[in-house]
Amino acid sequence: MEVRNAFGDTPCGWPQDAIDGALYALLNAGTIRAFDKIGKSVDAKSLERSKITQTTFKAETVTISAAQFIQVRKLLQDTGISCKPGEELSLIGIFPEQMS
Repeated sequence: MEVRNAFGDTPCGWPQDAIDGALYALLNAGTIRAFDKIGKSVDAKSLERSKITQTTFKAETVTISAAQFIQVRKLLQDTGISCKPGEELSLIGIFPEQMS
């Protein structure tokens, strides 16, 4: 499992219990999703620790950087949509309408 190896090996050297605990916490928070070996979605309550090595974890969300928000704001403004900082996500939905 890539996550366990990445944090268990040098330079991190985390204990296996800490890595597994972090995976459970992220899964419970909804930040990541887990799938068993046949591709069925698994939640934190039903994920058995003995099965964690057979589990695939995927990020649930995408983080948009400040630079990317600035690019989105500029794109909106270039198409005539007035956009102030912090309004990008609420206004991006009208972008396709503006383009037609």
